[in-house]
Amino acid sequence: MKKIRSSKLYQYLLFRGVLGASDEIIANAKREYRKEYKRNWKKARLKQKPELRPNFTKAELGAISKVANAFGLTSTDYVRRAALSQASQTVLIAQKDKLLTILQKVSMAGILVHNKGCSFPQSLELQEADTLLKESESLLMAYLGYDC
Repeated sequence: MKKIRSSKLYQYLLFRGVLGASDEIIANAKREYRKEYKRNWKKARLKQKPELRPNFTKAELGAISKVANAFGLTSTDYVRRAALSQASQTVLIAQKDKLLTILQKVSMAGILVHNKGCSFPQSLELQEADTLLKESESLLMAYLGYDC
């Protein structure tokens, strides 16, 4: 008889009373333990995580992949986020981090312009604001897919 490394298997065999039996009886008990283990594992897995498996045609999957790439996501992640945003009635925003960078730069420019006013059109702060606004515009154009 081989050494039993699993304490749970050892407890199972001890409970069944087959530890001193022939190798064939122990092998059968091990097979039964394995079947029971797999059955319990499947039940626990199904209780933990319900699963949806939608099927798409090649054309549908191609269209989904194209949109997912535009969002910077995998197809699976895009479908998941789109379904959840629809269920929660929120908007799914493509490449949100880029949009937030644009918003940050526009806000910085707005603060500079607001604090300094327009009394000195050639001031350094207004030139900096102009640079930030131009950079924001080019980022937004790139985000929307237009050539700068």
